[in-house]
Amino acid sequence: GLTTVMVTHDMAEAVLLADRIVVLRDGLVAADGAPAELLRGAGDAETRALLDAPRRQAERLSARLGELGFAYGDFAAHNGLWEAAQKTADDVLARMALVPRVLEARGLDVTPGIIRRLRGMHVQDERTADILALILEEEVRHVAIGTHWYRWLCERRGVDPVATFRALLARHNMRVRQPLNREARRAAGFDDAELEGAA
Repeated sequence: GLTTVMVTHDMAEAVLLADRIVVLRDGLVAADGAPAELLRGAGDAETRALLDAPRRQAERLSARLGELGFAYGDFAAHNGLWEAAQKTADDVLARMALVPRVLEARGLDVTPGIIRRLRGMHVQDERTADILALILEEEVRHVAIGTHWYRWLCERRGVDPVATFRALLARHNMRVRQPLNREARRAAGFDDAELEGAA
């Protein structure tokens, strides 16, 4: 047997691929076990919620699509997360800077506007809006985890997080797009210097 250690912040990937998961929180082991054991209760409530979030989100969205006469995969989607994962395969610091803090954080910015439009007088789709509101709440936590590990890696390497973030954006030809949901980004660990420097 070959043992492989994979470091990821993608909980769905971890649950799907791993025989054993070790969850770190604040640099300490928060949970350790088989995915099914952790989801059933071997970990604490926060660990179970974290690991189960992608499944819950997919189930909610799939059920809603079904109610509307569609299925997951019926609509085109971009592959920006996959492309970023490939670009940053050799550097976990770049991965933590760009995947959760740029691509996933973009969802924090655009989801409130989508929710407002869904609740508006022309659409009035409260059910879908409520699902997106729950996902938004969970994604703030997810982006915060990426921010935590990004800052931890910067500290370990002795680099400035703000300057490094800007340099990685330039190196990988990425940018933080306006408008920003500053409240959600602050809750996810962004500081004012990062928000003020956003393009």
